[in-house]
Amino acid sequence: MSNPFIQLAHRGKNQWWRYLIGALLVLFFFRFVGAIASYLIAAVVLVLYSLGGGDLAAAIPDINQIELGGQVVDGVSPIVTYIFLN
Repeated sequence: MSNPFIQLAHRGKNQWWRYLIGALLVLFFFRFVGAIASYLIAAVVLVLYSLGGGDLAAAIPDINQIELGGQVVDGVSPIVTYIFLN
């Protein structure tokens, strides 16, 4: 019984430099490309800060408040926020 996945190791494309390049690519995307999301979030916070008149607490909306039919429900359980955001 042959396993094509296992047989790929015998093709010869398993030199040490391929592992090094693969690890460096993963590190590059994790550190630099993944940081773009952090920069975008920081930019949004700064824009909200400047639009809020310099009050950072007023600029960032509270995710623990839900508005239902004009009524504000305060103190929502963190599990509800977790389920809603995921």
